[in-house]
Amino acid sequence: MMTRMKKESHKSKHWQRLLWVIPAVITLAVHLAFVFETKNNDSFRFPLIDAATYHRQAAGAAAGHPLAPGPFWQPPLYPFALSLVYRAAGQGMLTVRILQALLSALTSILTYLAARHILSRPLAILASSLVGIYGPFLFFSSQLLPTGAAATFNIGAMATCLSWLKKPHWGKALGAGILIGLGALTVPNILFVLPAVLILVFVMHRQTQTSGTGRTIACLLMGTAITILPVTVRNWLVSGQCVPISTNGGINLYIGNNPDRAKTIAIRPGIEWDRFASTPLREGVARTPAESQQYFVRKTLRYIRTQPSAFLAGIGIKVRHMLSGPEIPRNTDLYAFRQESIILKLLTWRLGPFGFPFGIMGPLAIIGAFLMMRHGTRSLLPAVWILLYLASVVLFFPAGRYLIPIVPCMLIAAVVAGRDAISGLTHTTCRDVKPAALALCLMVIFAIPVTVPTAEIDFESERLLYTGIALQVRGEKEAALAQYEAAIENGPLIADTWFHRGTLLREIGKPTEAMASHLKALQLNPEHTRAMNDLAVLLFNSKKTEEAVTLLRRSIELDPINRQTINNLAIGLLAQGKIDEANLWRIKAGQMPVKDVVYDGKAKR
Repeated sequence: MMTRMKKESHKSKHWQRLLWVIPAVITLAVHLAFVFETKNNDSFRFPLIDAATYHRQAAGAAAGHPLAPGPFWQPPLYPFALSLVYRAAGQGMLTVRILQALLSALTSILTYLAARHILSRPLAILASSLVGIYGPFLFFSSQLLPTGAAATFNIGAMATCLSWLKKPHWGKALGAGILIGLGALTVPNILFVLPAVLILVFVMHRQTQTSGTGRTIACLLMGTAITILPVTVRNWLVSGQCVPISTNGGINLYIGNNPDRAKTIAIRPGIEWDRFASTPLREGVARTPAESQQYFVRKTLRYIRTQPSAFLAGIGIKVRHMLSGPEIPRNTDLYAFRQESIILKLLTWRLGPFGFPFGIMGPLAIIGAFLMMRHGTRSLLPAVWILLYLASVVLFFPAGRYLIPIVPCMLIAAVVAGRDAISGLTHTTCRDVKPAALALCLMVIFAIPVTVPTAEIDFESERLLYTGIALQVRGEKEAALAQYEAAIENGPLIADTWFHRGTLLREIGKPTEAMASHLKALQLNPEHTRAMNDLAVLLFNSKKTEEAVTLLRRSIELDPINRQTINNLAIGLLAQGKIDEANLWRIKAGQMPVKDVVYDGKAKR
C-alpha cells in the first residue's frame, strides 16, 4: 500500500514538473494561428518600416556583406541572428515568423520558471499562459523586430537571477550576466536593471552571511562583459572610436528630451527622419556616426542642465502618457493592422480612451510590483526589475512596442496584484481592500484620455504607403500602384506617398504623370529633396537641363551630403558644358574629374 502511494506521489510530482508545457502549447498555438491567418496578407507578408531595415541588414549579411560599414547603428544581435536564418532557410517571412512563434513559446516557459519563485503553480501557469494571448506581444513578436527576442532574454535573465537567489551558485550568476548581455545586444534597456541586481546580490549575501559576494558579482559582470565586449571591439576596429553597442542611443535620448519633444517624437520615417538624423553631418559638426551620437548626447545634457524644470516636466508628461490604456504608436500603429486579423481584433482593442489589454494589465502590474516589495528579497528583485525597465522607457519616450520586452515580467506582477486583490476581498477574518482599491483607481487613471505626440498621424495611410513600397521593391508594380492610390485616397496630404507613386510611374514609363506626382510631393513638402532629385532626373531626360540643374542646386542646399544628388548635378553641368564646375562636384561625389565635355547622357536616381 505504501509502495503504491509512493509511486502515485512520484508520478504526480513528475506530471507537475511538466505543467510548463501548458503555457508553451497555448502560446505556440495562438501565435502560429496568427501567423497562418495573416501569411497571405500584404501587410504581414512583407517587412515594413523598421522591420524592412532589419531585413535589409540581414539580407546583406547573408550575402556576405557586413551588417554595417562602421560602428553598428542599431544593436546587432537580432539582424545577425536573422541573417543566419536567411542563410539556412532563405528569406521567406513565413519561416522567420514560425521561428519567432517558437521563441515566444520559449518565453512563456521562462515566464513560468520565473513565476514559480513567486507564485503557486496554478498562478504561474496563468501568468505564463497570458504571454500567449497578450495581443500587443503577439503582434510585435511576429514582426521582424527585436522586441520578441528581447523579451526572451529579459525574462530568462530574471528567472536565472531568481534561481540564484534560491540556491546561490557562481554558474547561475555567470549565466544571468550572459543573458543580460545578450538582451543588451538586442534592446539595451535591460542594462538599466544591472545595478539593482548587483545591489540585491550584495544585500542578500549580507543578510544570509554567506561568503563569495565578490565572486558572484564578478561572475555576473564578467558574463555581461564577455557578451558585449566583442561588439565593442569590433566597433572600435572599424571606426577607431569607443562605441559599446550602437550609435542610435544618443539620438533616441534626444528625441524624448528636448524643448521640441512632441515634434521630434512625432517625426516620421522617410525624408523627415533622414534629414533629422543627418543634422550633425549636414551642419559639419560631426564626421562619423559616433560623433553624431555624441552631438545628440551633448544637446540632451545641455537641455537638462539649462532647463531642468522643463526636463522634469517632460518626464512627468511621458509618465502620464505611459499610464494610459491604448497602445502608443511609434513608427507602427498596432491598431492600423487590426482589420487584417480576427485574432488581433479579439486580443487587442480600444473603446474610447480605454485600451485592452494594457488598460487592465498595466495598472495591475504596477500595483503588483509595489506589493512584491513587501514579500522579501526574492520578490523584490522582479519588482525593481520591472520599475527600472519602465523608467528606462520613460527616460527615452514611451511607446507600446518599447514595453514588449518587459511584458512577461509585468504579467507575473499583474497576477500577484490580482491574487492579493481577490484574497483581500474574500478573506473572512481580515479583509484588506487596498490592493483592489488601488488597482481600480489606477485603471480609472489609465482610462482618462491623454493626447500623445503621435495622435494626429495617419497610420492607416502610412501602412498602405509602406506596403506599396514593399511591393514596388519586389517588382509587383500594379499591386504597389494600387496601394499608393489607396493611401492617397485615405490620406492625400502625405508627401512621401506622392513621391513613391512618382518613382513607380517613372519605372512603368509614365514620365508626365510621374512629374505631376513629384510636383505634388513638393507642394506638400517644399524641402522634399528626394522628390527634387527624381523630378530633376525626369526634367533632364526631357532635355530641360536648366530646370533640372536649378532644382538639383536647391536640393544640395538642403542636403549637402547626398552624393547621388551631387553626381546628378555634375552630369547636368557637363551637359551645359560647365566642365570646371562639374569636376568640383564630381570630386565631392567621390569621382574622378573628366577632361572633356563628354557624359553618358543619363542622370541617375
